[in-house]
Amino acid sequence: MARLLITTFNGPGWRTGAAIRFRCALNTPAAQGLLTDVVDEPDPRLGGRTLWEAWPAQLQRVVDIKYIPAAPPDLRAGRLLAFMRFGPKWPQLHSLAEGALLPEWLGKLYEKPVHCWIVGGHHHGHLADANTPPATAHPRYAAMLWGTHIEGADTLYRPYAGFGLNYRTRELEWFGYRQANRPGEPLVLRFPAVQAPLRHCRLMVILGCNGIPAVFDPRRKIWLWTMGRTWQDWLTDDSGRRPMIVGWFNSKSMPADVDGQNPDRRFATDLFVNKLGRLAEGLPGDRFLALLDDSAKQGQVVQCWGAACWEAFHDLKGSLGPPYRNLWTECGALARDRTVWHANRKAKAVQKDPPFDLDNTKTLPLMKKEVKFT
Repeated sequence: MARLLITTFNGPGWRTGAAIRFRCALNTPAAQGLLTDVVDEPDPRLGGRTLWEAWPAQLQRVVDIKYIPAAPPDLRAGRLLAFMRFGPKWPQLHSLAEGALLPEWLGKLYEKPVHCWIVGGHHHGHLADANTPPATAHPRYAAMLWGTHIEGADTLYRPYAGFGLNYRTRELEWFGYRQANRPGEPLVLRFPAVQAPLRHCRLMVILGCNGIPAVFDPRRKIWLWTMGRTWQDWLTDDSGRRPMIVGWFNSKSMPADVDGQNPDRRFATDLFVNKLGRLAEGLPGDRFLALLDDSAKQGQVVQCWGAACWEAFHDLKGSLGPPYRNLWTECGALARDRTVWHANRKAKAVQKDPPFDLDNTKTLPLMKKEVKFT
């Protein structure tokens, strides 16, 4: 079965619920058997334990264990580890007694192929285009996700921790800062071998800002704010197969989600999973791979994301300023052929469920941008 990996730095009450709801929805009838979470797979090398069970007891205090306590048992199984507390605790993670525990466990996340990758947290460090020097973006990372428990304490948002693509080596690094008041180079864990298993990824869900290119510069014929392209290029395998990326363009301002526990709060991720499950009905073999590998269904998958966001957020007003009139208009997708899709702000009524009429541009949730970036 295709594998899911969730690595999120979203904090308590701030969109952690989006990741939880995605995970929980995999236990519903429509999506049953679509994906298996890598942390819940028994591993012979761990004596039959799962990665969840193998999380070092000495490190329990540095993660947030998330689940929905009021939910039915099948949804409570949708637990996840959120790494928000890594920032303040990062120096302790590298003490002599515990220094080897974290990199050993994190390395196991990537030992098997990953087919669906959900990432969460602040998303920045991107380059405006391929020729932008790193000093004008982030001095170390071409793309990064991170979080901190003490946002707003200073302009540097430290201490924080996260992971990113090293600008020079193109290796994935997990990083944190040694001291709360010490700017400079982070304390880094390098994972040079993880690109190969992650290149099996067919779908990347970015629960962070600016995951989808937002602006095309017609003079230079390039897309600006292209973190999604950075991740997509890094995840492209030797055959040229790229993953689809879904998320938001510009800074998203979804309301706090109380870790997915508020029954009145709406989410796009569980709706998305259920739409994918319905779209994959009847497909042979591994339904997730069959769906994402079928070039004829790419447009349908893109619209599932747009419809899920519309259904969840279209009538929630935001204060994002023009042209972002409400929360749903921020959603978008970066298709495998590098086509950029943005929310269809002109739609008066939106198709909500697959199969979508891809020729009816008046009701499609997402609309294709006219120019592909190169």
